[in-house]
Amino acid sequence: MKRQIFEVYARIVDANGTYHIMDGYPKTYDSRGYNNDIDKTLNRAKSDAFNVASAFTSGAGDTRQLQTVTVTTADGALVEKYSFGAIADVPANG
Repeated sequence: MKRQIFEVYARIVDANGTYHIMDGYPKTYDSRGYNNDIDKTLNRAKSDAFNVASAFTSGAGDTRQLQTVTVTTADGALVEKYSFGAIADVPANG
């Protein structure tokens, strides 16, 4: 049976324009760990992404930051994306 790998990324660009990757991410979901059940593997990855996105929205986060959570295939194809906030105003180099 075909193997499929999905990756979940959680990223934040804060009000200072600094790029962060949330601790513990990216996470990899490999269908080999789910008896080669690709649908089950994808559902686990999507569930993780949804939970992280929910955590972003439940906090009183800074609206001047961009928060994104994505699920991609191992070759980089986007499967699902959550995005909140706005891109921070980055000061010009003086």
